[in-house]
Amino acid sequence: MPHGWLVFGVCLIFLGVIYTCMGESYEKFHGWIYRSKEPKEFWLSIVGYYLTGISCIVIDVFDLPLEFVLAVLFVVILLHLVYLLTRWVIRQKR
Repeated sequence: MPHGWLVFGVCLIFLGVIYTCMGESYEKFHGWIYRSKEPKEFWLSIVGYYLTGISCIVIDVFDLPLEFVLAVLFVVILLHLVYLLTRWVIRQKR
């Protein structure tokens, strides 16, 4: 499949739209998340669908090399872990 990233990205955006309209989202290891019960978790899940879908489309359209994509992904994960650690330390001091 020559444009697998494109198809996967479009499917993720489509799922994001469907889940937004339904008001519930599915997360692996967590199950269904409902907008009325857990709004923060729900919207984080939906944003994840949209951002991952857009990223996959950009990877395919601009034909980015896999090494570049993995390097960016590594930096993003590292920054997110630093953010979580900083937030945890601040909460421990309170």
